Amino acid sequence: MSKDTPNIPASSATLALSSKIQIKAPAARVWEILSHFEDYSWSTFTPVVSLPQTLEPGTQGHLDSYVPLTANKPTRVQLTIDEFNAEQRRIVWQGGIGTPHWLLYAQRVQQVTEIDGENCEYEHWESQTGVLARVVKWTQTNNLIECFDRHSQDLKKKAESVDASQQ
Repeated sequence: MSKDTPNIPASSATLALSSKIQIKAPAARVWEILSHFEDYSWSTFTPVVSLPQTLEPGTQGHLDSYVPLTANKPTRVQLTIDEFNAEQRRIVWQGGIGTPHWLLYAQRVQQVTEIDGENCEYEHWESQTGVLARVVKWTQTNNLIECFDRHSQDLKKKAESVDASQQ
């Protein structure tokens, strides 16, 4: 099911992706892993995320993504933080490959929601618009669905394997 991102209503998205997973770990632990950008080696989809220590709207950085997951070389995606809310455990960024927004514009939301003290839900979704979003949709949808699901599974595996004493 498509969800709105802050800047792209689901009804306007050319391509919409999402993944959701329940994790047997406290939300605080999952948030710590997700927001610790210095070490994203746990993610086979985006093993490199480079952002400064202080995150606020307008902060810029990049990530390296592997689409498909078997790609030999990553695609570098430029990021701009739209929202970083540690209290709500929510990150929103927009990204692209250096093209104008009318060619390709993407916005991604990542959120950790507490279920109870020992369990949480991780959800992330992305919407894309622009002329090239059609090409991405036609050629990469299945690969991107796999990447989104793998990213969720990788986070679950990392969070559930972290010893509680390491929190």
